[in-house]
Amino acid sequence: MEETVVKARIVDRMSLVESHVSGRVAHSLNDVTSALEVLYREVLNLTHGWDLTSANFPDRNFPAVDLHDVGRRLAVQVTVTCDTVKIVETQDTFLRHNLNARYDRLIFVGIKSVKTSSKLASWASLFPQNKLLNLENLDLAQLWALDDRLANSIPWHQFTEQSDQHCFDVVLGVLDRDAIRHMTHVEGDFDDMLDALRQIKQIINQGQLRGTRIQAKSISLYEPHYVQILEDIDTHVGRMASIVKRNLQPYNFLPRPSADEVDRERQQLVDEVNEFCAKHGHSRRLHTWGG
Repeated sequence: MEETVVKARIVDRMSLVESHVSGRVAHSLNDVTSALEVLYREVLNLTHGWDLTSANFPDRNFPAVDLHDVGRRLAVQVTVTCDTVKIVETQDTFLRHNLNARYDRLIFVGIKSVKTSSKLASWASLFPQNKLLNLENLDLAQLWALDDRLANSIPWHQFTEQSDQHCFDVVLGVLDRDAIRHMTHVEGDFDDMLDALRQIKQIINQGQLRGTRIQAKSISLYEPHYVQILEDIDTHVGRMASIVKRNLQPYNFLPRPSADEVDRERQQLVDEVNEFCAKHGHSRRLHTWGG
């Protein structure tokens, strides 16, 4: 299930990246093409196990090739539009500079790409999105790494509902759980509590919960007053987790002094969050329960 969710998000992210690049190029904002080259290099290295580097360093304006893996004798042309004209032009340049003596294979990777071409040489290949991403051959850790890379590729908050109000409500939904509500003497399993506290820190700092569709935005994208309350929550949660880790005894037992410390942090967190919510128009309130 987790793999299916991550794969779907990767495809969505990649499609949005391609739309973003196409839109900027259509308005002659060509600065994005160099960033695309970097992105594709990292994606191909991750998804295919290659060791691609820029062919334009140290040789600037290297002909016909943008990326290469010298050891594998592999060359890659990164382009926004890969049509038959581009294919013929690149292959002619490739042969004219005798690059076939250096590379055995030339791969075309493009945003807008033909699916096939009668002009494609036997030593050249087209890499559409499914071959670029290679999702069926990646394990879960590799899928998460690819998702993280794509997540950092463009400013996602420009494309989705990412107001501070909305995102903080998402954080409140993650925060309003037993790990915060239950006073320590009624806590069931401290391992579960620690997992929940880690998730709270994750939604604050990374803006999403891995393996779910729960998504807000990272703390750096909020306005200052939201950053302050999120930092305060992160601090209280971190202290709670630290106290439990340091003092938890066998058989799921937390000594009374340590339990009281955790509950003080818990109550301060709840009071600060509820005060913030009242001041800034959030309807949700946190409550604690002692049995």
